[in-house]
Amino acid sequence: MESTSPPVPPTTPPPLAPQTPRGGWWSRNWKWFVPTGCFTFIVLVVIFVVCMVFFVFSVLKSTDVYKPRSTARRTISASWPRSGLRFATEWFHLVTQK
Repeated sequence: MESTSPPVPPTTPPPLAPQTPRGGWWSRNWKWFVPTGCFTFIVLVVIFVVCMVFFVFSVLKSTDVYKPRSTARRTISASWPRSGLRFATEWFHLVTQK
């Protein structure tokens, strides 16, 4: 006859370490939420300022005061080459090419 080993008595698992209570959402995630929230706020403010600048300039360009000035400027800049005077962009290119 073969000898059989005696049955192994059931062992109890070691006691689990007591789990600390898990904090709320804010206590777990504030370290990434605060910088992201501040960055988002800053980006939104910059976008708002840029939109306001474009809006103001577009309103100013559509006024009656601006329109005659811009047509006069185009007329003067178109007549400069005929009068023999150098245009400002030609002067700029001569200065930058040195």
